[in-house]
Amino acid sequence: MDTRTISKGALTIALAALIAASALGQSGWVLSHQKISDTQGGFTGTLVDGDRFGTSVASLGDLDGDGVGDLAVGARHDDDGGSDRGAVWVLFLNTDGTVKSHRKISDTQGGFTGILFNVDYFGASVASLGDFDGDGVGDLAVGARRDDDGGIDRGAVWVLFLNADGTVKAHRKISDTQGGFTGILDDDDLFGTSVASLGDLDGDGVGDIAVGAIEILSGGPGAVWVLFLNADGTVKSHRKISFAEGGFTGTLNNGDAFGSTAASLGDLDGDGVGDLAVGAAFDDDGGGRSFDRGAVWILFLDGVRDVLPDSYSFFRGSQTGGVLSDLLASDDSWMTVLPGITLNQSERQVQLIVTGTSPTETPSELRIRVEAHAEINNIGQWIELWNYDTNSYEQVDFMIATLADSIVEVSITTNPERFIQAGTKQMKAKVSYKEAGIVLQFPWLISFDQTVWIIVP
Repeated sequence: MDTRTISKGALTIALAALIAASALGQSGWVLSHQKISDTQGGFTGTLVDGDRFGTSVASLGDLDGDGVGDLAVGARHDDDGGSDRGAVWVLFLNTDGTVKSHRKISDTQGGFTGILFNVDYFGASVASLGDFDGDGVGDLAVGARRDDDGGIDRGAVWVLFLNADGTVKAHRKISDTQGGFTGILDDDDLFGTSVASLGDLDGDGVGDIAVGAIEILSGGPGAVWVLFLNADGTVKSHRKISFAEGGFTGTLNNGDAFGSTAASLGDLDGDGVGDLAVGAAFDDDGGGRSFDRGAVWILFLDGVRDVLPDSYSFFRGSQTGGVLSDLLASDDSWMTVLPGITLNQSERQVQLIVTGTSPTETPSELRIRVEAHAEINNIGQWIELWNYDTNSYEQVDFMIATLADSIVEVSITTNPERFIQAGTKQMKAKVSYKEAGIVLQFPWLISFDQTVWIIVP
């Protein structure tokens, strides 16, 4: 529950918290510490009663390039611009943990031009995004859990692209009505209660995030939303993890506040996919009359999977070389084929059909990747996927084949499950070729180097 008491807040930095061998011979003991508050640690920013400085905290890396790591600190009850709109302080640190200088980001400061309203709680959560936009400066995700886009207290997350001085260069808001997010939020879901960076979970070269929505006031058990982002900070696709959703089989009860905190664990189980710790602050484990003792769930996440063909055939064309393994990797080991006899001029003269098995029936995204080339100019290349809803092939790409290997990767994010057979999880793709203009040689040759699916859970 959100209550307000008179507390300015503080932050304590434990230096060298994990020590190979301390003077007492105890690994993990605190060697020293530094408190940062309204009166300590060299912090000269202005705090007032009730600001809750320290509500959230995240490392920003070395933002100003002085060789020392810097911090973002949330103060969700800050009153810049209005009551409880919230703020984030960027603290540039010295090597002893004291504050060298600071920058405040709020409704009225720090170059932030987003619109905040009273009781938005901007700064309720913060997470470093690394250098998200590739400008050499770290960026930041900030939760505003009581934002009212779409309804009361549905919540929001702001993606802040930072300058090296801690000011905001640009921003993107993700909420019930903005940022490309199409998940369903209800009043009082408090989306943005927590936020964590997941790295590039879906393998598209862009970082992704996890966002907690504890649903404590709307009567739900809580949830974590995995947001697959575009390079501009908008949401490309999403996955909800909650009771009986997103592959999660743990038992949650209404009011558990699953998603109250979230933290990236890196690749904990060594499968190449980042994992996640999620707090459930009001979990009642303990038996008897236990109440709100809390819990943490360790979630081993599923990430992007390459699905290799398990069979192939040629409906048209005469194979002259290669085997199935030649379609599995980009290694210049080709499967080659000559054009076949067709029944009419509109029919494509080479038609490769491959099948594979998806790890899931309900991916958030399905991609098909084809690497191939033609021997001569003016050969058209079509990529089609079998649509199990219509029982027919659906064209997803066309291009003129290149004379050297080129990779085409087509992404399907709208209803990708139509290309996966229910029950068997089978997928089928067809890559075909036909003369698309004047050709000076016949027969011509097609060389396939790779044909694979990429499945994003």
